[in-house]
Amino acid sequence: MAKNDKILVDGMIDEICENSNYNSGDNQKRGEVFEKFSISELLKNYDMNENDIDNGIVDGANDGGIDGFYIFLNSRPIRASEDILILDGAIIDVYIIQCKHEDSFKLAPLNTLFSTLSELFDFSLSKENFCSDYNERVVQKRELLKTLYKKLAARNPIINIKICYITRGDVKELGENISAKAVHIESMVTRSFSGIKCNFLFIGSEELIEMHRKKRNGEVFLRVKKSFRYDKHYVVVVSLLDYYRFLTTENEQLKRYYFDENVRDYLGSTRTNNDIFETLVTDNRPDFWLMNNGITIVSDNAHEIDGEIVINNVQIVNGLQTSNTIYNYFSSMKEVPNDDQRSILIKVIMKQDDDMKNLIIQSTNNQSQIGLSSLMAVDKVQKDIEQYLLEKGYYYERRQNEHKNAGVEASEILTPLELAAIHVALVLKLPFMATQLKQKHFKSETNYNNIFNSKNSLKLWAQYAMIVKTIKRYFEDKYTHKKGRRQKIFIPLAAFFLVSIKYKDYSFTTSDIINIQAIDNEELINEIFEELDKIMKGRTNLNIKINILCKKFADRYEIKNKQVILFKKNNLIDRNPKRNKNR
Repeated sequence: MAKNDKILVDGMIDEICENSNYNSGDNQKRGEVFEKFSISELLKNYDMNENDIDNGIVDGANDGGIDGFYIFLNSRPIRASEDILILDGAIIDVYIIQCKHEDSFKLAPLNTLFSTLSELFDFSLSKENFCSDYNERVVQKRELLKTLYKKLAARNPIINIKICYITRGDVKELGENISAKAVHIESMVTRSFSGIKCNFLFIGSEELIEMHRKKRNGEVFLRVKKSFRYDKHYVVVVSLLDYYRFLTTENEQLKRYYFDENVRDYLGSTRTNNDIFETLVTDNRPDFWLMNNGITIVSDNAHEIDGEIVINNVQIVNGLQTSNTIYNYFSSMKEVPNDDQRSILIKVIMKQDDDMKNLIIQSTNNQSQIGLSSLMAVDKVQKDIEQYLLEKGYYYERRQNEHKNAGVEASEILTPLELAAIHVALVLKLPFMATQLKQKHFKSETNYNNIFNSKNSLKLWAQYAMIVKTIKRYFEDKYTHKKGRRQKIFIPLAAFFLVSIKYKDYSFTTSDIINIQAIDNEELINEIFEELDKIMKGRTNLNIKINILCKKFADRYEIKNKQVILFKKNNLIDRNPKRNKNR
């Protein structure tokens, strides 16, 4: 270890403490900061947020020598049993982490780990029959791993278990007894499971500095077979094997952050993806690049040197389905072959600014059947809404299938379209238009900006999510059949009438919406549903029926300013928009 590595690590811990207003002289607090910093660096290729990191920390009394316990399925963090997807070609990665803010590696922590893992990894033992006491977080993670293992056992998943011991010490100065104990732990864990790979990793200051300096999406190299350059852009042919290695980390994890700007997440076992997989597994077919549309990469910079293209800040904006299928194909093999000679075609485009990047994303994806709302998923306002709602506990489906692939129940997922309908009803005061909103209305940039406007407070979208979830719960209880059209009409109208009745005013403001604490009034919601059931009958124009209902509720609940609705002209949402070529 270079003598300054420990000083560099301590300097980074000092900086984190200072930025977080922690007392850097508090050894306990420094230990906590060191632990979180180390785990974040170790797992940064898994694209985890702070909540994911915190979820895996099990440190404390009765932790059995385990400070971090993390489980991943196909590179996605598994936080609860609801996150588990039953799929073929599954890869389970487990990290057991012990982190000590000490200057060296010691034998005692390994002895503790050996005893703990002997119990935790013996799935024939129930948690009630453990010899040692473990805290609730450790037990919960062990039970989650046990559930995952049992659910996927019949599908022969690949299982990788990494035991990590992190200090500020020097790995090169490990004692023989410590190294021998690590091998002993590897052997014990390997015997606990059939066909797994277990590695014990010692990580000291030198390794932490090396991890920290590796940018998650910095400069990467891709070997090319053939290349063509035009202006600053490239078209290259590369081997499938080299592309697979390009997509994966040293630990063969998929670099999911390469796809942050993609309009959709992986769609799973669709006909197209199955065809791609079939092409990969079938012999005696034309080269892969002749049968596939290829990949489009947008980057900040690229240049070719010595048979490699060097790319900075990779974003795969077209070809996510192909890339994931290639990853699944090679990952499903016990040993990746080195003699696969097939190739894939890749365009590498230099972006000049975000507008150019978004135009490329739209143009390349327009060649396949993708809704306009999907193309708009890369807009900053969409990303902001998604992040804010996730912090509030809501799953906003900015990218198609993103949360479904992460194992989130369909009933928990909120779509941009259904929250947009709430905005149209509550803020634009167009309840009828809210019931008619479709993806095609976002073909117009004006329509889109009238709804998803960056000037609107993000707090509004959290309120919309709360309102939709509340109304949906009662709707699901009341209506079990033929819900589609009725739900599309009832949810935004019920939201509109609930808020109007609450404030006794049809001209309530965005501030009023933000100030709503709860809207869980079962009796009132069911009353509104009954009135909406009535207007669903007969052939009278729905817009006329909604106006009649506005008058009825105005009289019943003394709601002011009914003219806001009755005489409102729809000059905000174009119902028959022409495609805006500039989006």
